[in-house]
Amino acid sequence: MPHSVLGANCFILGRLKRDPSSNGTVFYFVTDGIKKAHEMALEAATGKDVRVGGGAQTIQQFMAADLLDELHVARIPIKLNGGELLFLDPKVQLKNYHQASEVVSGSIAHENYLRN
Repeated sequence: MPHSVLGANCFILGRLKRDPSSNGTVFYFVTDGIKKAHEMALEAATGKDVRVGGGAQTIQQFMAADLLDELHVARIPIKLNGGELLFLDPKVQLKNYHQASEVVSGSIAHENYLRN
């Protein structure tokens, strides 16, 4: 697997199968679900940390599959006209995590959760 000039490959979840592309960072398009994307990212990371980014549904899927060791959540108190909540039921979704830290800067809260 080629390595990115930036030192990190990106694995994009999607429905359409595409060949890898590169513009300095190698993008792999994964259509086999989160477990396959996670497996590929771990292999490419060769022992280094793997970061997961995405929308609420992506993070919820990774949490439900118990594939996240740590979460960093930035909360901003604004109301949008759409979108999805990350935590629909925080007590259930965070039952395997504990809050390690919270830093508040103005109206933004940065919360770090670690797996128990």
